[in-house]
Amino acid sequence: GSKGKYGGTRMTVTLGPLAVASTNYGSSTSSSSIPKLMQPLHTANPKTWIAGHLLNDNMGGDGKDEENLTPLTIKANKHHSKYEERIKAACIKAQQFDKQQDRKYWYGVHYEVKVSTTAFETGPNARIASEGLEISCHLVAREKGKSTAPVPASSIKEQEVREAISYIGFKEKSGKKIKNIP
Repeated sequence: GSKGKYGGTRMTVTLGPLAVASTNYGSSTSSSSIPKLMQPLHTANPKTWIAGHLLNDNMGGDGKDEENLTPLTIKANKHHSKYEERIKAACIKAQQFDKQQDRKYWYGVHYEVKVSTTAFETGPNARIASEGLEISCHLVAREKGKSTAPVPASSIKEQEVREAISYIGFKEKSGKKIKNIP
């Protein structure tokens, strides 16, 4: 990630089957998170805005790293959380699938969040925050014992991978927009 006008600009990660283990917990935000952005938002509308993670703290996201945070309305953050829950569930199912028998591949989720470069245009908070997020995610596979990069699981035409896709039941999302709505 990097830091831009609205805090973090993007987050890209590939999460494996152990990504949601309690040992991978990041950190939560605080009232002092991204202060140059959050202070004016809280002054104008204290119950509407929060410093939202691009990578959730339950998946290792750092709530103190300004490259991982952007102002989100509470509604937008809840909407983002629904996607994060599906990604976490897919990681758990990937781990369960792997434990059933010896598998050729590891499975996980490639997850990307981009902060819109368009400004939020409503009310006293205009131009302090972005209009929202764009999310893309898909199931990936990586052959065990190899140092190759994970590839989209849907690109592998083997029976085990078809079974994994069915078992994990993860639906690919590409460019799903989450708007900051007060």
